[in-house]
Amino acid sequence: MSIYTTEPSKGAKNRALNRAQCEAFDWMRDHGDTFPEMRDLYQQIHDQADKERQKL
Repeated sequence: MSIYTTEPSKGAKNRALNRAQCEAFDWMRDHGDTFPEMRDLYQQIHDQADKERQKL
């Protein structure tokens, strides 16, 4: 077994989740009133990022 891995570190995963949440929040803030159905999808992304973070 190799000591090198392609699996991202916990910190890298956390940063990726933070980025996804920030992007989702920004989109909801800027466009959510115009596209309410998409706003709900972005809210799901935001919520799923919280769930994924708890698994780390």
